[in-house]
Amino acid sequence: MSTPGKDKKYNAVRFNPRTSFLAVLNSNDESDTNVVLAKYFLQNFHRISDMSIYQVAEECYTSRSSVQRFIKSIGYETFTALKDSTEEVISHQTSYHTYADHTDYPEYLMHSVTSMMEDINRMAEKQRLARLAETIHDSTDVYIISAEDSSSAARIFQQQMLSMNRLIRIVTSSAHTNPEIVNTLDEHDCVITCSASGNYALTINEEMQAVRAHKALVTLNRTTLFEPTYDYIFYLSGDYLPSNRSLTTIRNVYTRYGMSYFFDLLFHYYYARYQNEVRSL
Repeated sequence: MSTPGKDKKYNAVRFNPRTSFLAVLNSNDESDTNVVLAKYFLQNFHRISDMSIYQVAEECYTSRSSVQRFIKSIGYETFTALKDSTEEVISHQTSYHTYADHTDYPEYLMHSVTSMMEDINRMAEKQRLARLAETIHDSTDVYIISAEDSSSAARIFQQQMLSMNRLIRIVTSSAHTNPEIVNTLDEHDCVITCSASGNYALTINEEMQAVRAHKALVTLNRTTLFEPTYDYIFYLSGDYLPSNRSLTTIRNVYTRYGMSYFFDLLFHYYYARYQNEVRSL
């Protein structure tokens, strides 16, 4: 009998090819062929769907086999698969412009962030955030799953938890991580999925259903699709109530700052309850 989840392919590394390109750009030497290719794809992102692999090789002064190896290294089997994935990203990128398009932006942002913090405070108390802190404490292994371009809050939380002698591992949509490791977890472990807009959670929902660990989701998206998958769902807002069953463009203060504020509150709950354990070491 196979173990649930063992035979499933965790395909979320293809969630956003742009973040994979950036990861290569930020972690390699300027003269490295992979850096040259990553920079080329980033600078010509809108053209990728119209390119051929021969054109890429020629314009980057490298071989077609080098381009193919690079594409596989970031999670795509073929150049065609990479091209298909760029169209969704392009359709969502205008949300950055809409988010910043306010003549009174500083005032708008200050008011919006203040309202968001009040909203998350109310939700944290209502949803008993201490329950999640307790689950983290009692679990053998704890993983946070996030899209690579939304993982900064989780990484800071990871450092905060180290100060409490609690090791948390992070799995992202980057091809440089090994997301299939979550399929090895069991009922003694805990997985927290971070997906403010809900897009990433929708992308990995089928895979997450097979994971046997305690599962929590942090999101704005109130679709019922997530309810059979997760043991706990923590909504970032009680005022903003979207429900989407497909990928959608959402860019607001919750998607920008909400996860950071949520994790700060979660760390407070954890610290308040377990600080004496650290002091006694």
